[in-house]
Amino acid sequence: MSREAIYAALFAAVSGAGDFVTATRRVRDYADVDQATQPAILLVELGEKWAEPGVPPQAVVLRAKLFIYCETNDPTSPVSTEINTLMDAVAAALAPPDIEERQTLGGLVHNVAITGEVTIAEGLSGQSEVSIPIEIMLG
Repeated sequence: MSREAIYAALFAAVSGAGDFVTATRRVRDYADVDQATQPAILLVELGEKWAEPGVPPQAVVLRAKLFIYCETNDPTSPVSTEINTLMDAVAAALAPPDIEERQTLGGLVHNVAITGEVTIAEGLSGQSEVSIPIEIMLG
């Protein structure tokens, strides 16, 4: 298992999914991402969960989070319009291929999926942030 290969493949899949101006694996607060460099997608590694020793199979789950930042200055347009388009693109990039029931990142992992609660914070100023939890099952 190469964690770096896995995270690099995940990042390539999601960062190429939408019209992102900025794509990075370095965490930044949305206030530090200038509007001219948005929409932005960030991938952050959160940790790992290992199965109890002696419990077959030895399952390992890598946890990550995607952040999408976007800002609009058009007061007549819903802030969520661009957010929804970008979220759809990311979800499509992580969807399993038609012939399989899992997204394996080209055979690197058993499955990768959006899991848990996706949060959306639409700001009154037009700045929005989406947080998408990701789990990667190895083995």
